[in-house]
Amino acid sequence: STQSTWGSSLASMLPKLFQTALSLSVLRCRAAVRALSVSLQRRTKRVPGTGLALQGPVVGSSPRLLPRFAFSRMCSSASNIKSANLSSESEKKWNENKAEDAIKLMQEAIEQNDTNSLLHAKLADMLYLSGQHRSAIESYTTSLRLNPDSPSVRAARAEAYLALGNVDEAESDLVKSTKVNRTYTPAFVRLAYLYLDKTNSPSQKERSDPRVVNLIEKAVQLFSKAIALDNKQVAALYGRGLAFSRMSKFEDAIKDYDACLAVDEKYSPAIHGLAGCYHLLQSYNQAVAYYSLFLKTHRQYYEEEIKQQNSPTARDFDGDKMLSDVLLKRAICFFHTGQPELAEIDLDALLSMNKHFKDMAFYWLAKCAAKQNKWEKVVSHCSRALAINPHLAEAYQQRAAANEALGLPDLAKEDSIRFHHTKREAYYDSLKYNNRAAEPTSSSTSPV
Repeated sequence: STQSTWGSSLASMLPKLFQTALSLSVLRCRAAVRALSVSLQRRTKRVPGTGLALQGPVVGSSPRLLPRFAFSRMCSSASNIKSANLSSESEKKWNENKAEDAIKLMQEAIEQNDTNSLLHAKLADMLYLSGQHRSAIESYTTSLRLNPDSPSVRAARAEAYLALGNVDEAESDLVKSTKVNRTYTPAFVRLAYLYLDKTNSPSQKERSDPRVVNLIEKAVQLFSKAIALDNKQVAALYGRGLAFSRMSKFEDAIKDYDACLAVDEKYSPAIHGLAGCYHLLQSYNQAVAYYSLFLKTHRQYYEEEIKQQNSPTARDFDGDKMLSDVLLKRAICFFHTGQPELAEIDLDALLSMNKHFKDMAFYWLAKCAAKQNKWEKVVSHCSRALAINPHLAEAYQQRAAANEALGLPDLAKEDSIRFHHTKREAYYDSLKYNNRAAEPTSSSTSPV
């Protein structure tokens, strides 16, 4: 009886004993695996920053390769290090003005790590600044294929498109850039300037053209968005001021130009903008003050800009033409403030410089001479102006008045007839333009 009881108890305990033994076996196996792992780690060589390399020497055995994924990781990391070093060397060469060497090193860096979008973008920047715009576009495109959400690369590709005159492609890239990242202000600013540049084209001279008005309004919206993100964005403040001035909203333009100078008191474009606004508002003394300030500061400002940008577009900047324009406008302001002698000094300086605005310079010299009753000079200056530009109707009118004062009625009548004929031609030309502008065009949706 006792044996049977003990036997039944043993039978009931067997499953539990078996489960306990199994658990101990599992624990021992896990411990063995941990011990083996520790042992392997102690015997394995490591390369800093690259993960595992080769298994170290074991007594009585040869080195063995680790699993494929670990070796692949090591190779990739080593390539990344080499690529980073080549990229660093490339940037050093670029800063030393060794563009060809820099581009070659960056291409070698990409060969080591061709999935790095940043390297492709850096190469594209170098190509663009070296004037290789088509190659730059290819590299920007590769970078965007690897990282399509980069607003800066897309905006940079737009600049390359613009350098080739591909305005539509540039506009498309900039619009996408503003949608990908709604806080990337450079894209908003560049797209706004693109719209303003479109209003400069010869086929859109009339500011009343609805298409021109629409483009300027788009530009204002984009500049305003950029300013809302950063109210010290000088390029955006100046751009909106320029847009307001083209809309004849000179008071609003003056506020933006003043805001520019509050951020950077030497920002010459804003100084030039203020002079132009006061000129058009007929505040001639203030205009003279700002034109004079611009003439003192503009040369250094634009030379620094060209040096910093180091781009073909910047190097094409015509400083003499801008200087001629300002001298002419300041002379006109001097004339209106009753200072023809000072106006003549600016006009003579303009004529001694280059070919820009010579017809208008001679015309205003004639106006200054007329104010001083120097009629022979009036005739001489008007004749020289008309020799350059026979369509300058006002010069015929001015010379007719001078001939009348000199007692030459036949010459005065002849110039008067030419004046009316030239004005009539200009009027018909404007009608032709207005008819073209009124033609229906395909509607476009604002990207903003």
